[in-house]
Amino acid sequence: MTTPDAAKRFATLLKKLKGVTPLPEPLPEPAPAWLEPGVEELIFSMLVWDARSSQAREALARIRAGVVDYNELRVCFPEEIRQLLGDRYPKAAERAARVRAALNDIYKREHKVTLQPVLSAGKRDARQYLETLDGVPTFVAARVFLSSCGGHAMPVDDRIRDFLVEEGVIAPSEEAEAVSGWLERQLKAGEALAAYGALQAAADELAKKPAKGTKEPKDAGDKPRTPPRKKAGKG
Repeated sequence: MTTPDAAKRFATLLKKLKGVTPLPEPLPEPAPAWLEPGVEELIFSMLVWDARSSQAREALARIRAGVVDYNELRVCFPEEIRQLLGDRYPKAAERAARVRAALNDIYKREHKVTLQPVLSAGKRDARQYLETLDGVPTFVAARVFLSSCGGHAMPVDDRIRDFLVEEGVIAPSEEAEAVSGWLERQLKAGEALAAYGALQAAADELAKKPAKGTKEPKDAGDKPRTPPRKKAGKG
């Protein structure tokens, strides 16, 4: 993967994708009055990890509608969060547990569900904070660091890795985390945000194609199922 040929193939791929694939964004305004952008970005990043951007936005809308605020989401049972995600959401049970764990770790550190101290911290401290949050995959930490902290990072999950394999940039044996580190070294400061947006959008398109030997898309999406709203105590 670290050969000059791989670097050239990646540079060629970025030129092909340039200017047509924007960064995936969370839900547009109007946002709830209680919403904090940093926490919202963390949750959206958790939702888009190994999932399509459209799936993540739909799930985020169900979460917003199903809780009073993200402190309530913190104290929801994992099964309640899983139901908000939808019956067929990728890695729904694992994702629900990770969201809950991350929010609770933030609460333990800050005594409330906020990432404002992280957003105002230095780049090195911010990345370390995000990477050490309980339940947070490397992709999620890198994505929040890139999109909310203005840091240099290249989020890569299995979908983006699969796209790079499909394009012949990397070998099928490469792991997503290793690819992430390699891509960071291929990009100059300020280039990662656009590159990630391009790769995420391309991975979204790849997921819509039928897998070899099947008639269904590689990821058929989720089936929404919003549970009855149950208010949880805060604290």
